[in-house]
Amino acid sequence: MTGAGRRRLRQRLLIVFLIAMTIPYARQLVSSPTVGQDFRAFFAAATVVAHHGDPYDWPSLARVEDQLYDGPGQLAPGNPAFYEFLAYPEGPWLAFALVPLTGLPWQAADAIYTSLLLLVLVGASFTVFALLGWRPARAWLGAACAALSAVGFINLFMGQVSVIVFGAFVAAWYLAGRGHGNWLFAQTLALAWRSGVERVRVNTCTLDHPAALPAYLKAGFRAVKRAFESFPDPRLAGLLPTHVAPQVPLLEHLRH
Repeated sequence: MTGAGRRRLRQRLLIVFLIAMTIPYARQLVSSPTVGQDFRAFFAAATVVAHHGDPYDWPSLARVEDQLYDGPGQLAPGNPAFYEFLAYPEGPWLAFALVPLTGLPWQAADAIYTSLLLLVLVGASFTVFALLGWRPARAWLGAACAALSAVGFINLFMGQVSVIVFGAFVAAWYLAGRGHGNWLFAQTLALAWRSGVERVRVNTCTLDHPAALPAYLKAGFRAVKRAFESFPDPRLAGLLPTHVAPQVPLLEHLRH
């Protein structure tokens, strides 16, 4: 069998495996009592916000979570479907974004939210592979692998916000690579300088991109503090090649 034939065989086996994985995934989504565990905390926080409450007030959030998830079925601790209190861990932006869904049953809202997460995960994964120069067919296959991988499924199953963060980073990469970096930076600063904000602070270091500090200074930031931090260089330890991160000095004399 030629090299091209082996590659096609591996791709076909991968496609069969991905299709087969949809069966246990679908079963989990339909039957597991913990589906949407993280989303439920987000949805309860949005419900509190919709009633002009504070999503970070634990007693208020606990009452809403009980009304939404345990009260209707009279669920008690020990029942596999009992929903334990989960504090809202994200910024207020997510709770406000989910307010339009609070008029729906949480199951319907979760289905919409998960569908949007899936679109973000597949679209962002495809964009990454396309930016890396993959052919469209291969990029779509890679995006399917990302969505059906264990990590991708757990994020979708739980409703974790990390998919949104991943999509935002990919969108920033895509826009910056097409000359929209200054616009993106300006929009970020416009959101940061909202009413009542007296100072916006950013942190950078020599491990960041070399253009990070000049970009901050060009945007109007000024250096107010410097600090020195050190840790074992993975290049000297043999964990990374010595040519990695050339902008960071390689202090050979520290090897001994």
